[in-house]
Amino acid sequence: MAGRFPTTGGTWLMNELGIKSIISTSRDSKLLCLQRFVRMFAYGASTLILALFLTNLDISDRKIGLFMSITLWGDVVISFVLTIFADGLGRRRTMLLGAILMAASGIIFAISSNYWILVAASVLGVISPSGNEIGPWKAIEESTLSQLSPAAIRTDIFAWYTLLGNAGTACGIIICGWLVEWLKALDGWTPLRAYRIIFGIYALLGLVKFALSLMLSNKCEPEPEKQVYQPVTENSNVEMD
Repeated sequence: MAGRFPTTGGTWLMNELGIKSIISTSRDSKLLCLQRFVRMFAYGASTLILALFLTNLDISDRKIGLFMSITLWGDVVISFVLTIFADGLGRRRTMLLGAILMAASGIIFAISSNYWILVAASVLGVISPSGNEIGPWKAIEESTLSQLSPAAIRTDIFAWYTLLGNAGTACGIIICGWLVEWLKALDGWTPLRAYRIIFGIYALLGLVKFALSLMLSNKCEPEPEKQVYQPVTENSNVEMD
């Protein structure tokens, strides 16, 4: 990654993989990368069972399709609004708000069977129907990482940020699948009950993301614009006259 060739093979490999960069980067950058892993883990886990969950609630295929469409369009609107106001509201506050909504939507999915309540929770809690990144969080995190990371290691940090996101999705899908199959094999456990457990875990991951957001420092907020003052010269006074 970094394009450097030290004398020792171990050091060269660490440089090429960006390991030294991620180790040396700031605490806030590490927390942002960890937040992405947690969020994408939750998205991967929920997307695997979302359609099955709705089917087990005896919701028709047509209404499930409507559910997915409303969720995607709603997420676009939520993302647009929060991205615009993130810097004014505060990046950390926006991320805290997202974590709260994520936890709340997980709780609602774990206990409710009402179609329209689930739709509202899916939109406001930014449930991912596809397992891909949705919502304004990626844009906010990337702009913050760009601000925090020195130019020399910025590409390495973004590479790790992307890698951890993909790893989170994959881990969420695998572990969710294993857990659901294990729960369904237990006596008295229905598929619906197993799916609700997954959404309960989704809510817990929202609380983990909330805790990680609380640990971020003021350095994550936008830097104030620097005003450049031009000295008044004799020539400029003549032009003004």
